[in-house]
Amino acid sequence: MLVRLTIQNFVLIHELNLSFDDGFTAITGETGSGKSILLKITGGIIDQTSGKIYLNDQPMPYASQRLIPGHPSIALVPQDFKLDPYHTCIENIREAILNWEPKKRERRVKRLLNLLDLAGVQHTKALS
Repeated sequence: MLVRLTIQNFVLIHELNLSFDDGFTAITGETGSGKSILLKITGGIIDQTSGKIYLNDQPMPYASQRLIPGHPSIALVPQDFKLDPYHTCIENIREAILNWEPKKRERRVKRLLNLLDLAGVQHTKALS
């Protein structure tokens, strides 16, 4: 991908060309260096100013070209986790996968609660 992002005449990303192999990839850098912006562009959340992004040799549409921004094969975990402070732990987990079939969703929620050792606080609100 060769990408450029400019916001209000300020160049945030200039001629970035990256490719990734299968597996885990880490992106590191100083605060304000553009890591989150890069991930949001790659994940189809925001548009780049110019350039194309390819996934499996297929060009990805701009975020503004999709009814719902994002890509089904790419998931981003926000830095603040986007927890609703008025929901319980179990409700916050469930909300992330509301589009799943209910039985499968409930099995996954229980599995995650156990895996993350959160069963004891599953009914505690994030605000607590």
